[in-house]
Amino acid sequence: MVYLPFENTDAIIDLLLRFARHNFVCYHPDNIEHAQVENILMKPLSHESFQCDLHRCSGVIANGGFELPSEALSLGKKLLVKPLDGQFEQQSNAATLESLGLAQSMDFLDAGVIRDWLDEKQAERVFYPDVAEGIANWLVSGNWSCSASLRESLWEKVDFPSYASI
Repeated sequence: MVYLPFENTDAIIDLLLRFARHNFVCYHPDNIEHAQVENILMKPLSHESFQCDLHRCSGVIANGGFELPSEALSLGKKLLVKPLDGQFEQQSNAATLESLGLAQSMDFLDAGVIRDWLDEKQAERVFYPDVAEGIANWLVSGNWSCSASLRESLWEKVDFPSYASI
């Protein structure tokens, strides 16, 4: 599944057409209706359809934000991120994910990186603790001056894949 809303759709299509043996679903704000372009199904934005495709896909190509990469990792999807130019947070996210072995990254729409990523085996899930419950318990305890213990207790409950470099 591809979600690169800030990239030119023609550039995305030209890139993905190189991988005719693979099928892609591409969501983009410029897509007004469904369109099949050889091995690429172009779809308009739709929360319900997006969630369905996210659960069915084997991997996600997205920007380096937080929400979609986190969701992909928790579902066990291999991940390729392309941080937005000039967005330090996205560049930092991409570098962190790559250094942990949880994703690959590319600085531009790079066919070589995508080829390597497509050849990667299926990812393992990252299991996150129930953060809401942890925060609620922390608030009830009344020990608000010690947020470090909350942070540490939640991080120690994250279950990373066997291949992660933690």
